[in-house]
Amino acid sequence: MKARMYFRSLVGKPARSSGFTLVEVLISMLILAIAIFAIAEMFAGVLVLQLSLKDRENAQLASLMVLQELRALQDLEDLSASSDLPSIEGKSYEVSWTVESEDVVGSKVFGKTLEFNVAWSGPLGEKSFSFRNVFSGNFGYTRGDRLGQELKEGRPGYGYGDTLHDHTGPPGQNKK
Repeated sequence: MKARMYFRSLVGKPARSSGFTLVEVLISMLILAIAIFAIAEMFAGVLVLQLSLKDRENAQLASLMVLQELRALQDLEDLSASSDLPSIEGKSYEVSWTVESEDVVGSKVFGKTLEFNVAWSGPLGEKSFSFRNVFSGNFGYTRGDRLGQELKEGRPGYGYGDTLHDHTGPPGQNKK
């Protein structure tokens, strides 16, 4: 019996651990570090994408500003190849354009097609986009002015604003 107790005390029940081993702690720290770096990389990617989209939006706004300036020109003859450097939120955007085609009748230019290129430097490097825009002359008056002039000259007018033929709006609008 003494031998049996002695043997149990040597072999006995294994002692229970009351915590984590060093290997388990290191493995869990490695998994946590990988997860944190993946999340941080995702946030950095979203931030770069957001800045890139903001730059593209500002580039479109810069091109719109140049278009408004060009539309304000009274004569289509003044439209020629050139460039501009508008600045939005402290960043410059290069807007350049070339005349792609002209619509000429006789010696009068009544339309031009311009090719625009907008370039800028962003967080993802050099970026650019291009588009075309057609400019046409209005020959100095609008449709309403034209109808009024036709009525003064005694010619029949047609369309909206034609009070001579009792037509001042879309069909069904005139209820008398």
